[in-house]
Amino acid sequence: MSFRKKEFCESCWKERIEPGIEGAYLGDYLGNKTDKIHVCENCYNTKEQEFLANYAYIYSYCSRRIEESGNDTGYIKADDAACYALKKDDVSKVLRQKNCSHCQPWKQKGSKKILAEQLKAKLNSLEYVAMPDLISNKDRFADMLVWFGKKGWISGTNINPGKGNEYKSEHVVGNEELEEDDFEEIANLVVKRRKEKEQLFEQKRSQILEKLNNQSNLYYFWGQTNRKERANSWVEWKGMRGYTTFSGKLNNGGYGLYIAENHPILDNFPFQTGFYLIDTDKPIERVPYEYWSDGGEDNPNNFKRLIEVGDQITITPYEIVDELIEKPQKNNPNVLLQSSSKLFNKKNTDNLLQYFKKNDIREVNLKDDGSLVITHNNNNNNEIVSLEQIENNSEIESIKNWLRITNQKSLSLQQLRNSSNSPASPPKIDYTPYLVGGGILFGLGLVMTINYLMGKKYRNK
Repeated sequence: MSFRKKEFCESCWKERIEPGIEGAYLGDYLGNKTDKIHVCENCYNTKEQEFLANYAYIYSYCSRRIEESGNDTGYIKADDAACYALKKDDVSKVLRQKNCSHCQPWKQKGSKKILAEQLKAKLNSLEYVAMPDLISNKDRFADMLVWFGKKGWISGTNINPGKGNEYKSEHVVGNEELEEDDFEEIANLVVKRRKEKEQLFEQKRSQILEKLNNQSNLYYFWGQTNRKERANSWVEWKGMRGYTTFSGKLNNGGYGLYIAENHPILDNFPFQTGFYLIDTDKPIERVPYEYWSDGGEDNPNNFKRLIEVGDQITITPYEIVDELIEKPQKNNPNVLLQSSSKLFNKKNTDNLLQYFKKNDIREVNLKDDGSLVITHNNNNNNEIVSLEQIENNSEIESIKNWLRITNQKSLSLQQLRNSSNSPASPPKIDYTPYLVGGGILFGLGLVMTINYLMGKKYRNK
């Protein structure tokens, strides 16, 4: 068993892979000495032709490679390795890759033209401006950004993922790396695609807000601005305290739901983009006048529902993205986590219980590949539900969400019965009116008693 810490795939930044055991290593982009990057098996299989054409070094641990070659691991691309397509020279001898135009095409064509073709292909692909159904703030803008001028550049190309920050390549292509006419064409295309993506984002955003308007307790989480922090907003009139924020809409009026970053309900919140059902009795309030946003008093940013520590709230995933993320940690790691069942209200649990009973389900188990295994009461035969089937069945999807949020691998009928039979927490009684009223009566009684005694004193003189 290996204990090496898994790392993110440097292509999709979603899958986690173990160094030296899984995926594939790529290096020497277009024959230049570059840092090696580690990609997952799925990304390698999907982009294999692109990787083969652009990298001089590829070492694979992928299962398909093992099956095809009969070896555990091995080089696919290396200068002294044989041509991976077994191309031969004039005397029928398999070429070494360093001498093979098939393995190292950049030697036969100017590197500037190759780079230009790759950038144009990327910008013209449907994938570049594609907008997911559940958008996050990062989807507003396209990856590439251009700077015009004597020393112009294009950032975010992701052409060489080995250069860049921890989560996403910011590889910069300078104008000297391209022919002048190619740079101008690509730069204008970057600007055009960026505007197109912003328009698509606004269209999708309008659809999301319209959906919120049709259900009072439905909210949308736009994702984190910082992977290491819970808060994605800081409220000035609350002393610059941090909050995790959601968008809500009521009677065509937008507002924000703000949960204090140290509220225990966030201990098991998944921090994944999407829709959530949130129940709370806190009212919507207008922020103080001096902190109004531009656009007048009806600006949605001027209305907030603030949830502080101690306020009652439940959060139930409704429709969220299924992606691997690192959950931000609480500021005080010594505080014990609140029970994950708090994320699910009794109605949600009862619905799952009814579904189990209706379909005679004894237990559901989550597999490592994301599929589910359902065991029924009447037999021990296991029913496997694929990812596609899960997406097309809202009840099954709710079960998977329950397992993911509670960080458990199985859910049984007995567990749901126990949760459903647990008594609900009694509502908190506000004793303030009684205390105030009692104080007033006591005060009046005291005044009347003093007046009576003083009057009696004077009468006896």
